[in-house]
Amino acid sequence: MKPVSIFIDEAQKVLNKDYLPQVDICRESKFEYIFATQDEILLQNKLGQNKFEELYTNIASKYSFATNSNEIKNKFEYIDLNINKKVIAIPMFFDNEDLIKVEHEFQKV
Repeated sequence: MKPVSIFIDEAQKVLNKDYLPQVDICRESKFEYIFATQDEILLQNKLGQNKFEELYTNIASKYSFATNSNEIKNKFEYIDLNINKKVIAIPMFFDNEDLIKVEHEFQKV
C-alpha cells in the first residue's frame, strides 16, 4: 500500500467535535494527516479540551512554527513538540523550471 498524505489547512475550520479523523487507524494504514492551524488554541476552542486531547495524543509528529504563543522569530526555525526543542529547518527552494514541470503534471490529472 502506498502512503497517502492528507493536508488540512485551517484545520480548526474543517474539524469539529462531532467528527474527528481516526488518526490512529490511518497511521497504521499508511495514511498521514497534516493539520495546519495558526495556533493550537484555535483547534482547542473549536473541539473542546477533551476532543482536542483525543486528537492531539494520536498525532505522531507535532511542529510549531512562529505563532503568538511561542518566541520563534527566525526564518526556518520551529519547535519540535515531540522533544520540545527549537530546530532549524533546511530550506528547500525550487527553480521556475521545476515549478512549471510540477504544474504541468498537476494539470494532466
